[in-house]
This record gives sequence, structure tokens and C-alpha cells, in this order.
Amino acid sequence: MACNTAAAQALRRIQQEDLPRDFPDRRVLGVIRPSVEAIAGMMHNGHIGVIGTMATVTAGAYTQEFQKVPRKLWVTEAASPDIATLLEAGVTDGPALEQAARDARSVLLARDSTISTVLLACTHFPWITDIFRRVFPPQTALVTQGPIVAEKLSDYLRRHPEMSARLSRTKRR
Repeated sequence: MACNTAAAQALRRIQQEDLPRDFPDRRVLGVIRPSVEAIAGMMHNGHIGVIGTMATVTAGAYTQEFQKVPRKLWVTEAASPDIATLLEAGVTDGPALEQAARDARSVLLARDSTISTVLLACTHFPWITDIFRRVFPPQTALVTQGPIVAEKLSDYLRRHPEMSARLSRTKRR
């Protein structure tokens, strides 16, 4: 489940209720846990910022997952509903996106001025990583999820060859 909003709102229910009842031989993996694991393993000062959609942040899924890791981390989440909306409307640059990124940065840093790592917790956000880089201090590490999720999925399939064997290796849909 590549969407943070969908994962934050529905992944647990799908994993714990729907799959066991309707598709017991299937698995649905999300983006939240792999992202948290990767960030927990990174070198930083322990102050993490998360920027996501309103639904992702309201669900508090990242704060909950970060509480499960053994390392002490301080998590601050900020919603930026305008960014995903603008991107979905085809806006990929310009003052409106830059202002939305500045607003998200302001919310995060007002809550915790010592944030050293910011997770861009929406699959739309890598499209504008350059804008986030312009608005955050240069020492802030910006983390996108694509490489993390791809690596974690490869690892999962190595550890679960029975699932890997069931996957189609063709490019047909």
C-alpha cells in the first residue's frame, strides 16, 4: 500500500480483519513501518519531522510507529494538505507550492526547532524535493520513501520466498 494516507487510515484493518477473512494467503504491506525503521537507523539528533496529508497526520500513525522503536526519538508531525492538492492539479513548481512547503516547515520548526531529519510522508512529495530543499535549512536531512520501501520490499521477499514465488515476473497487468 504505497499511499501514506491509505496506510495510515486502513492498513491495520485490512491486515487484521479483511485479509484473514477473505484472502488468508495474501499480504498487504505499507510504507509507514519501513520508513520508521529506516529513519530510526539513521544518524541524527533524534528529532524527526514528518510532513504528510491531513489524513495521515490526523491518524498519528507515524507518532505511534516511532514510539515502538527502541531508540528515543522525538516526532513532530505537520499536515500540508495544499501540497498534494496542487500536485494532483498538475502544479509542479511555483510560488503556491513553495509557500505550502514554507508553511509546513514553519509548523514543524515552531513545534521543535531542533528537527534534523524530515520525512516527506506522501508519495507525491518527491516530485518537489527541490522545493523542500530550498525552504529547509541545509543541514536538515530530507527523506523520501521510494528507495526505503523498495529496499524493504526486496528484503521481505528474500525472507519470504513463498511469497516471492507467487509473484508474476512478466510485465503484464
